[in-house]
Amino acid sequence: MTHELLAVILGTLPDTLPDPLVVVGSGDLVAVLLPARTGFSLRNALRRQRVADAPRRMELLETLMPFGPVMPAVPGVRLSLEATSELLAVNAPLIQTGMDRLRGKSQFQIKVTWQQDRVLHRFRDTPELGPLFAAGEVAPRQVTSAVERLSARLHAQIADTLDEIAVECAELPREEAMIANTVLLVCDEAHHVLDAAVQKIDAIWPDGFRIQQIGPSPAMSFCALRVEAIGRAEQAAARRLLETPADTSLLDVQRARQAALRAGLKPADHIRRAARIVEAELRLSQPASQLHLVELYGDAQSWHPTQVAVA
Repeated sequence: MTHELLAVILGTLPDTLPDPLVVVGSGDLVAVLLPARTGFSLRNALRRQRVADAPRRMELLETLMPFGPVMPAVPGVRLSLEATSELLAVNAPLIQTGMDRLRGKSQFQIKVTWQQDRVLHRFRDTPELGPLFAAGEVAPRQVTSAVERLSARLHAQIADTLDEIAVECAELPREEAMIANTVLLVCDEAHHVLDAAVQKIDAIWPDGFRIQQIGPSPAMSFCALRVEAIGRAEQAAARRLLETPADTSLLDVQRARQAALRAGLKPADHIRRAARIVEAELRLSQPASQLHLVELYGDAQSWHPTQVAVA
């Protein structure tokens, strides 16, 4: 029976979890899984089902947060329980690196929309709109351009305010009338500072901004698990590229990678990938027809503030 990977946590889970979750452990890592859905072979139907399932999925992820850092999986990762255990063993160093990044932090999302029909009146004295009113008669495209410049300035102002309290920030796509849609990675002890930052943003236009604050939640936008299956053919090709013998060690693989990089006979990314595949093989207790390699994935481009304000 296959399951869908929901998340990996660092810590010990209680004996009971909400139905229908199941767990698989390996060392300090615990994978949490759901029964895999069936009957959605069409791509559009599967996409619609994932959108419909997203609120429940997030609710389940949030129930895991008290037990340790939670690293969500990208929806659609299907594995047997045995393959899940192997995945944890094979990818433990990389997953631990991600857990270090997430420890003591959680994600918030801040959405800011404005009342478009009141923008011209509220901001008529700003550098962007003031010249329009002074001119008396302007073309519609001039008004549109000025409002876009105003929106960009306010967006930058909001970003600067959130920068001050976040470890990392990332931009998500904005809908109509939305001037900010930002996700933040925030230290647990800085949650009250975030509240103050939201109040500062609200003060720009208290009766014209609508601010939606979502969180705390697991850091899906910054560090999620994406899984790739590696078959026997690619495993064999990786060993040939690095010229590693059957009785090789992790140290031998590191030396072979360095030698291949110095020789420059293959692109560097091919060599590093081959080394990771061979290292993964060595972490298994016995050969497997498929290896499952993990990539730490973020769905938005993030920037890194220079400091975090914690009062």
